[in-house]
Amino acid sequence: MLSQLKRRSLNKNHLVRIINGVLILLCVPVFIFAQDIQASFQEANTAYRNEDYTSAINLYNGLINQGYTSSKLNYNLGTAYLKVDSIALANLYLERALKQAPFDDRIQGNLSLARSKVETDIYEVPQFILKRFWDVWTNILSPNGWVIVQVLILMLILIIVYYWQFKSTGILRRRLGLMSLFLVVVIGIMFLSGTYAAYQMRAQNSGIVMFEHQLLSGPDERAPIIQEISSGVKVIILDEVDEWLRVELLNKEAGWIEENSIVRI
Repeated sequence: MLSQLKRRSLNKNHLVRIINGVLILLCVPVFIFAQDIQASFQEANTAYRNEDYTSAINLYNGLINQGYTSSKLNYNLGTAYLKVDSIALANLYLERALKQAPFDDRIQGNLSLARSKVETDIYEVPQFILKRFWDVWTNILSPNGWVIVQVLILMLILIIVYYWQFKSTGILRRRLGLMSLFLVVVIGIMFLSGTYAAYQMRAQNSGIVMFEHQLLSGPDERAPIIQEISSGVKVIILDEVDEWLRVELLNKEAGWIEENSIVRI
């Protein structure tokens, strides 16, 4: 009996060692890949600091082609394109960086510079002050952060309901409980709206025009021209028909443009 228990223990330990070995073997390629990514990123940064912007751009693009992306990578690539006056690509990657890190001052500063270099007479229509306030509010947290806040508020509502129903004995306490419940529900609705708006903002389909093109009144080359669009201009994509996109410019003008002239942010 004792020998059987020892044999089972040995078999169990042997199985654990095999599982650990398999896990280590699975993790090794991931670790090596991460090391390669970091080494390539540092090499690209060194080339950028040495003002070898062409090499830096090639190395950064190599990382993107491998499936790696981050706000820092997009920022560095966009800034390198800005240094060599590839304004459309600079705007593209800096817009992508800003989408990943909306509150980064360096990204905002370089993106403003890249936008100022676009040769266009299209100017953004100023947003209504309440809309600007709402955009700032929805960008305070990431969409996942908003979801966590929603869960916490729901837990708080359940706690208040419990104490209001089963622990409040006096009339004053019950009224205070009801007022607290109403206040938390209102705050919850406000945060729920923020969550929805944050997801909508992240899901907004936009792009950068890569070369000069014409904004047309319909999805046809023979349609009347609304206006000329310079490379580097940002557009909001509203609809798609075959190889045509219906877009809105920053001045709220809307029209159609060929899909192959735009790279999505």
